[in-house]
Amino acid sequence: MPSRPRRTYSTVTPTARIHSSGRFPALDANLVGQVGRFKVTLDGKTIVGIDLGATGKAGDIPENAPTLTGILQASDLRKGTLIVRILAEGKDEVRTLETRPSVVTSLVDGRSNNLADLWPGMKLALRTSPDEKVVLWLKATPPIVDVVRRVDVAKRTITLAAGEAHPERTFRVPPGIKMMVNGWPAELQDFRPGRVVSAVDDPAGSALVALWTLVDLGK
Repeated sequence: MPSRPRRTYSTVTPTARIHSSGRFPALDANLVGQVGRFKVTLDGKTIVGIDLGATGKAGDIPENAPTLTGILQASDLRKGTLIVRILAEGKDEVRTLETRPSVVTSLVDGRSNNLADLWPGMKLALRTSPDEKVVLWLKATPPIVDVVRRVDVAKRTITLAAGEAHPERTFRVPPGIKMMVNGWPAELQDFRPGRVVSAVDDPAGSALVALWTLVDLGK
C-alpha cells in the first residue's frame, strides 16, 4: 500500500484552535503521531485550525490494557476526567478516571467523538492504563431499555425484548450484580414479565452487570 505524501505547512496562525477530545492543547511535540483534520487558508499554505477529534495515536492501547464496564455519572471537560460507576460481578464502585488528550472515543454508531458528546447514564466500555486510573479508549452506548419477557430464576437468566416485533435477547444474571426496583435492592424474581427495565450488559453482550427499574408497574 503506497504511503501518503507528507506536506509541510510554513505557518500556523497564533489564533489557530487545536481541538482534541474536548480539550484545547498547545501546539507541541505531544501532538506528533495524532491523526486530525486541518483547516487551511485558500492558498493551502497556512493552518488556521486543527481538529484531532478523538482518534488518538496508533499504539496507545496496549494489548494487556484492563477492560472495565460502567455507567457514566458525570464528566469534567476542563479537567478531562470522567466519574464512572464501575460495574462487574461482585463490584459496584464510583471512580474518577483521568483521560488523555488522545483518548479514543466512539459512540454506538462507531463514529469518533469528543468527550463532550457523552452524557450521564451512558454505558461505557473502557480500556485503561495498568493501574486503571487513565482511560485510553472508550465506547459509549445508551443503557438497554427493554420489556421483560421471561425470567428463569433457577438458570439465572432473563429474556428481554423492546416489543413484539423485536428479537428477544437472553442474558445471564450473575449473582451479586446490582439490581434495583424503585431505588431498593431487588432479586431476579422481582423482575416479572411485562415490566420495563433498564440494564447494562458486559462487553461480550452475554451477561448483565446491572439491572433496574425506576417505576414499579405492579405487574
